Amino acid sequence: MRSFILFHREHPVSFLHCVARGNDLLYRYAGHDPKFNPWSPGIVLLYLALERLFAEGQHRTFDFADGDGLHKEVFSTRSIPFADLFHFRRSLRHLMLLGLYAGLDASSRAAIGLLDAIGLRRRVKRFVRQTFRAARLRPGPSS
Repeated sequence: MRSFILFHREHPVSFLHCVARGNDLLYRYAGHDPKFNPWSPGIVLLYLALERLFAEGQHRTFDFADGDGLHKEVFSTRSIPFADLFHFRRSLRHLMLLGLYAGLDASSRAAIGLLDAIGLRRRVKRFVRQTFRAARLRPGPSS
């Protein structure tokens, strides 16, 4: 395993945790202090970590894992298509659950496409994150 922490003075502002599998290093967890968003501490740390890893030459590949992200487009040199396959016994319950999942997924993609088209995706994303962050910090009912 390899982990990296970026500090600003004495304050940790970003972390990156990777797991080694043979000659490959897999990107597992990353995070940063939102107060430092204007300086993109996650990208800075990723750049510094990759620079160090390339200099050491111990790993053949750095696997960014699945999902989307601008950092993957910027720092990757290739991508490998993959798929997760699941096998379900044919039943009415499974068909209904899969139909519900497909409907929710299509609705989510349509909503994201609409927000992108009208230029509101970033604002909505920021609002949702701030709302959930505030809810986590709000004290619960007294016991």
